[in-house]
Amino acid sequence: MNDAKLKEALQKQDEYLFFWGHLENVPVGDDTFNDLSRDIIAAYKTCHRTTYLGKLVFSWEDQKRLERSEIGIYTEYIGQPILPYDCNFVIAQQDAQLEAMVIEWAVDEWPPKFELFTRILQRIKDLNGLTLSWR
Repeated sequence: MNDAKLKEALQKQDEYLFFWGHLENVPVGDDTFNDLSRDIIAAYKTCHRTTYLGKLVFSWEDQKRLERSEIGIYTEYIGQPILPYDCNFVIAQQDAQLEAMVIEWAVDEWPPKFELFTRILQRIKDLNGLTLSWR
């Protein structure tokens, strides 16, 4: 696996973020930052061939559809356009354990279980996935 393009894409976004000082300082709707996130996804696909975009945040309606198993958390990335916030992470293969944790998180009652969210982030990392940022 040649991950030079992925490292380069991550570095470019880090440098852009460094320019702004912090993610919250990047203007909402910043096309450059969002394009850098898209570049990370494309580079990830170059490294891993199969690539799945995953969602962590769902509308109320989609939470209910998720509970009824009408939708899932993954979309295979095949080069389609990606809008900001369409996905929150990228992994090489779908993972049933991660999906179960995300569904539990998404349909959880208030207050949310932040320990579960921490486990979700760790699982993404364990799968050699990446979390994505958008503005």
